[in-house]
Amino acid sequence: MTRKVVLALMALLLAASLAAAGDQEKTTAKTTRELTAQEILDRSDLMNSTKDQSSTLKMVLVDKDEKESVREVKLWTKADNRRLIKFLSPADIKGVGFLVLDPDTEDELMYLYLPAFKKVRRIAGSAKGGSFMGSDFSYDDIGSTRYSGDFESKRLKDEGNRYVLELNKREQSDSDYDRLILWVSWEVFVPTRVEFYKIKLVKKKEVHELIKVMNVERIQKIKGYWLPTRIVMEDVKKKHRTILEMDKIKVDTGLPDSLFTQRYLQR
Repeated sequence: MTRKVVLALMALLLAASLAAAGDQEKTTAKTTRELTAQEILDRSDLMNSTKDQSSTLKMVLVDKDEKESVREVKLWTKADNRRLIKFLSPADIKGVGFLVLDPDTEDELMYLYLPAFKKVRRIAGSAKGGSFMGSDFSYDDIGSTRYSGDFESKRLKDEGNRYVLELNKREQSDSDYDRLILWVSWEVFVPTRVEFYKIKLVKKKEVHELIKVMNVERIQKIKGYWLPTRIVMEDVKKKHRTILEMDKIKVDTGLPDSLFTQRYLQR
């Protein structure tokens, strides 16, 4: 075989390889862009759900006059069915704890521990939409980990490098919200913005009123997981917002089941 023939064959093989790679890239991009709303939510859960996680939170409450109230919180989670929160400061709420078991299921349980009364109180369904310790997050916002159980989803037109999803409340759901609009990152499948709506009557017609907006202002990659580390929730009507900043984050350390109990909640 002559040198020219060899070179020609090599050139053809290289061209074919590059073309195949290009086609594969286009197919991958196309497949990703054509995901359904449910598939996007599922992928978000799959890619960024840790086996367990612990962190320290700085919670800043900001009123309409920009006056701030700062709290320090410890957070533990295990898989997607256990969550424990304990307040470390200030002194007047130190020791207050919140435990969530089996969120987003029929067996969901929420408990609040108030050290001043040395008593654990169960949060009933009707109270889950109430403010969590004066913040702009509700008990349900803090406890919930998935949207699929309470909402039916559909895709809207993408914006920039984000998917946009519309989630409407299912008939059997006890969620405090009637509609959510989610913006989800193409690259890391983390929701970066959520708008919360409730139905209200305007001239005998039902309309969806914007209640709250949550923005994820910082996302960090920690041991292969993309985790939101700065979140701002704003109450549109009250012009009040709550800022959560995560620090000292540890993932997949093997947290024991005994941590997520009423006994530990009271410690």
